[in-house]
Amino acid sequence: MRLSLSLLLAMAALSTGASATNLYPSQVLANTQALNGQKISVIGVVSFLKAGLTPDGAPYQSFKLCDANACIQVYTRDKSTYTEGKQLTAEGYFWAVRHVGSTPHFNELVLDSN
Repeated sequence: MRLSLSLLLAMAALSTGASATNLYPSQVLANTQALNGQKISVIGVVSFLKAGLTPDGAPYQSFKLCDANACIQVYTRDKSTYTEGKQLTAEGYFWAVRHVGSTPHFNELVLDSN
């Protein structure tokens, strides 16, 4: 696996507890195993925004965060207002595969709830 210099610097910042360098979705998807379970900061454009309720009635939002080459799925239960087509920097935990019940979710950034 070949890691870019910017990703190596970001990972070094994460391991030392320093604030994370913003990554783009295409960088994240090129390094899913190295970033799996890590708290990361991703910059991109909000697309496919939707809101819903979990089976227990809790509100959530999901959307794709995209750059020119790729998108990652984002999930949050926070009460922030997101806007379709707006650039956003999102910080949360990245999961290459995350199971919710028996349903797998792939390449998902789960944002911290307030």
